[in-house]
Amino acid sequence: MKFKVPSLILVIFASIGFFICVRSGFESYNQTIIAALLYVVIPLYGAYGLWRRKQLAIVVLIIFFAYQCIRSVEPGSAMSFTVPISISLPIGDFAKGEGYLIDLFAILMMVGLAWLFNINRKSES
Repeated sequence: MKFKVPSLILVIFASIGFFICVRSGFESYNQTIIAALLYVVIPLYGAYGLWRRKQLAIVVLIIFFAYQCIRSVEPGSAMSFTVPISISLPIGDFAKGEGYLIDLFAILMMVGLAWLFNINRKSES
């Protein structure tokens, strides 16, 4: 059960990410492909890996959510995509486009995945 709940959350995350990729009019195919990789493929791979208790998938997810923890909101940033699930705290001056978002959802997922990784590592040894 410990691994199935985060796996379900990741499937929901990927489903929302899929609809964002389909419905958002990205300017180029490159942006669509990057968004699909980040918000559909990686979470689905992680959900499968959690279901099967694969350590590599857990590590990939930890790195993915570590990348999502702090995001810049500059107008010309390369990764200004909408994250499917986000509980963010704004830091900085958003009027000038110099702010950052600290994503609490990503931090909680990262901590939870690290805990699951530790449980999985102990059970295998």
